[in-house]
Amino acid sequence: MHSSININKQSERLDFLIQVLLKETNYRINIPDDIRQKHMIYKSLCNMRSPYPLSEQFFQIEKDYLQERLKSYRITNINEIQPLSFTHPFLLETKKYKNLNNICLWKGDITKLKIDAIVNAGNSDGLGCFVPSHVCIDNQIHSEAGAGLRLECYEYMKKIGGVLKDGEAMITNAYNLPCKRIIQTVGPCVESGYQPSKRQKEDLENCYTNCLKLLLKNNLYSIAIPAISTGLYGFPKDLAAKIALSKIDEFISGLNDENKNKIKVVINVYDQQNLKVYEDVISE
Repeated sequence: MHSSININKQSERLDFLIQVLLKETNYRINIPDDIRQKHMIYKSLCNMRSPYPLSEQFFQIEKDYLQERLKSYRITNINEIQPLSFTHPFLLETKKYKNLNNICLWKGDITKLKIDAIVNAGNSDGLGCFVPSHVCIDNQIHSEAGAGLRLECYEYMKKIGGVLKDGEAMITNAYNLPCKRIIQTVGPCVESGYQPSKRQKEDLENCYTNCLKLLLKNNLYSIAIPAISTGLYGFPKDLAAKIALSKIDEFISGLNDENKNKIKVVINVYDQQNLKVYEDVISE
């Protein structure tokens, strides 16, 4: 009975959210009864919309909907993820990396991670992906966080002139995600058939360094970082993995003892193929 009541309540919330978002458009659609189809419509309308203000009522109902939806997922706590010193003990002998207690390798959904901050590999506009239901981490994070994220990003982008350059990073609230904050960075885009230039390698290095700097600047100590630039942006996966591991290790080595004892960096991959890339690089 409780489950049925809950589904009905969620369906009503989606009806409200969709109706508000449709009023901003010229679309005329019949809202389906199926809650999964309703969610896809809500998600698509959020993806497409410009960062116009929304009412407090909208944000409250969206929060109620997304927070209730979040309860149906398995949330992973940062404390459940073991460091490389535990998962890859052979590295203790090789001394390839100096901070094995601080770095983790984890395959999973970054939007279902309870941690201080997650990194969004976004674009230079800084507003998220506008393609409805596009399969990219930018779209996924914005969809699960809710409409407020784009609005906050918009305000920040206005202050800096509308462009987040390659290697730069910004931090926002996390809204309806289980993490505390979102750090967005822009990785370099490598043209198909070409190898990354020296500048592009440096830009990718800066992505990791600047995200970690922002983390500590905001008194946060745990962070999950995806494989920046290795998807649609075309950066070679193995080289990107080497850069990620070396820059994270280098950054931690430069910290004072207090921060070094607190910081925990999760390298996040979303599938077995990308996990293997990191495993191969680690094992070299």
